[in-house]
Amino acid sequence: MRLISKLRGLSALRVSPDEAMPQGGILFPSVISALKETYKFTVFPQLGPGMNPVLQPAPIGVGFQNGEFEADGNRIGILQLQIFLNGIVVVSQSTDMSDLIIGDVTKLLDSKFGFRFGQAEGQKAHISNLVVQFDKAVEDAIPQLKKIQQIFFDASQPEDNGKKPLTVKNLAFGGQNQPVINPLQANLMDFSIERRSGAPFSSNRYFSGAPLETDHHIRVLEEIERALLD
Repeated sequence: MRLISKLRGLSALRVSPDEAMPQGGILFPSVISALKETYKFTVFPQLGPGMNPVLQPAPIGVGFQNGEFEADGNRIGILQLQIFLNGIVVVSQSTDMSDLIIGDVTKLLDSKFGFRFGQAEGQKAHISNLVVQFDKAVEDAIPQLKKIQQIFFDASQPEDNGKKPLTVKNLAFGGQNQPVINPLQANLMDFSIERRSGAPFSSNRYFSGAPLETDHHIRVLEEIERALLD
């Protein structure tokens, strides 16, 4: 397997509001200004005269986008930061980056604005999205899928004097369907592997999403490829 790209890494910290929120209330204008200036967000909550947002439990939060964070002399892009009454979500290119950022954000909020994330008992969750290239197509390694693919191909209708090739485009594994997507419960997300949009079938290039840290996700895909090659 060859790793082509780390597309996205989400880190979520879920806490009890009773343990983590400031005892003196949230100073929204100051909090928003500090986050905007510290991480150079270009998209942030705009407060008009007399406006004061109400912090609510996930999935409704206060959001920031397009920022940056510096670690060990390297600048890391922050795709998204969301703050909820019961937690924080950070999205960057990989979960190791978003973990660093979420740690820095919580320290800032605790030290300057009376939040208590560092004291609260929390639950972490992750989502990572990768593009990889397998040596073998998924359907080629599973004879039953190959048979199903052929059945669908035989039943398909010709277009422009020929039949278009068919392939397995998506495999997903998960629990019960969730009526509302809550980013603080990222661990409930499906595991999925699908053909990378725009890539030819012959490339065996796949997009994969999983409720895992980025490095763990890579190891799981390597294990899957070993199973495909057995």
